[in-house]
Amino acid sequence: MSPTCWRMSLASRTPSNGHRAAVGRAGRRSCRLAQGVLTCEPAAASARPMDQRVVDAVRRHPGIHDWTIRFQHGRGAQVYLAGTAIENVRQVGRDAYEVELFNDHQVDGERVRGSAVVPLGREDLNRLPSILDDGVAMASLVHNPPWTLPERTEYPEVELADRRLVDVADAVHEARQAAEQIRELVAAAGAGVRLSAAELFLTAVDEELLNSRGLEISATSTRVLSELNLLAGGEQEAEFFRQVEVRRLDDLHLPEVVREAASHARDATRARQPRTRLGPVVLTDIAAD
Repeated sequence: MSPTCWRMSLASRTPSNGHRAAVGRAGRRSCRLAQGVLTCEPAAASARPMDQRVVDAVRRHPGIHDWTIRFQHGRGAQVYLAGTAIENVRQVGRDAYEVELFNDHQVDGERVRGSAVVPLGREDLNRLPSILDDGVAMASLVHNPPWTLPERTEYPEVELADRRLVDVADAVHEARQAAEQIRELVAAAGAGVRLSAAELFLTAVDEELLNSRGLEISATSTRVLSELNLLAGGEQEAEFFRQVEVRRLDDLHLPEVVREAASHARDATRARQPRTRLGPVVLTDIAAD
C-alpha cells in the first residue's frame, strides 16, 4: 500500500490548512503553536514507544516543576467511494506529542502555579531545550493557585479498541469489506436511490501518558467514521448526507444506516415548504414583557 501524505496540525487531531494551529485550554496558555508538518510514510503496524529524549529534556529543565507528557501513535485506513467506484484506499500514520508543563513562582509573596501546553512533532525533538524555554516563559505569566498532579495508582481496564482495527493491514481489509457492503446495500435500497459518494475512516491510536508524580498509563483505542451521501430521484432530485462515528466496526450497523438514509433521501424528493398563514399572535407572561 502506497503511503499517504496530508497536512496535519500537531496541536489537534483534525487537519488544518493554516500554518499555525490554535491551542485553547481553560486557565492555561499555549506557549507555542506547532507548524503544520507534512507526514508521508507508511503507517507502522505496531505501537511505537515514547521517545526518551522528550522525557529526559523535560526532567532536566530547571523551570519545570511538574509535567505531563502525552504521546499518540495513530494509524489506520481510509476508503473513498465516488459513485459506485472505489476511488482511493489510503494507509495513514501520525505521531504526536503534547507536553503540559507547570512552573511554580511567586507573585506579591504568594506561591502560584502557571502552566503551558506544548505540542511537539518529530522535527522538534532536536531542539527541545529552546522549545521548553519558551514554554516555561509562557507558564510564568499564568498565576493560578497551586495544585498537584495525580500520583501512580491502579486504574480499571476498559476495552476501548476493536481488535480487528489495531493492525493496519487488518484495518485496510476491513475498510474494503465495509465499502463493498455499502455499495451492495445502496444497490439493494430500491429504484431511484443511488450512491453519490462515501468515505470510511478506520483509525487506531496507541496513547502513553507519563507525569512527574510517577503516573504511567497507556491505552489503545479505535475510531470508525462513516460518511454517506445518497441521491434520490422523483418529483425532484434530492440529496441526503449521513455521518456516523462509533468505536467499533460492528456498532456502525451499516444496513440500518443505509436503509434510513435511503428513506430520508426519498422523502426529501416530495418535501414542500409549509403553507403560510396570516393570523393573530398572542403573547403572555414573560414573552409579553
